Amino acid sequence: MAPVTTAPVLVSGVTGYIGSWVAAELLRRGYSVRGTARNPEKAERVRTAIIEHAGSDRLEVVSADLMDADSWHRAMDGVTHVLHVASPFPIALPDHPDDLIVPAREGTLHVLRAATEAGVQRVVVTSSMAAVVYGLTSTPSQPMTETRWTDPEGNDDHTPYILSKFYAERAAWPAEREPASQAVSSVQPSTV
Repeated sequence: MAPVTTAPVLVSGVTGYIGSWVAAELLRRGYSVRGTARNPEKAERVRTAIIEHAGSDRLEVVSADLMDADSWHRAMDGVTHVLHVASPFPIALPDHPDDLIVPAREGTLHVLRAATEAGVQRVVVTSSMAAVVYGLTSTPSQPMTETRWTDPEGNDDHTPYILSKFYAERAAWPAEREPASQAVSSVQPSTV
């Protein structure tokens, strides 16, 4: 099957575990990829590994930071499709929940606003089941739908990571941001 676009597909967070595998799969399927990385030193090492694994050199890596709105405008140049994978994922809990929540939420908004301004047609946001399952119950007669969200106030043991995924995904939906001109989808993977 031929790629749906000849323009590069932007993959945010290409130096992360999920981002690197997404980029490799896109390359294997014939796409050109523009990955973003916060750390240029790590970027070249990861770029080399992705190219070697995918058997394609159609990967460009550019610098972008979740907290720097301007960096996303530069990254979107000529892009029609975006896979927003980048999000803070710390090894240890941060000193303050906002150390995760703010970059996750604001980064998502920066990516989506830059995508809108660049005329991007479709954005897929990698979220997490954490955004939609905590503090809720679901039965076969009440399936999980786009109207069900984690209750950020409903549980004292919500980790900063859970809250960051909730607030970042909520920010992705049109009710939370304007203007919105592209199609936005999200996926909620789980570790289980």
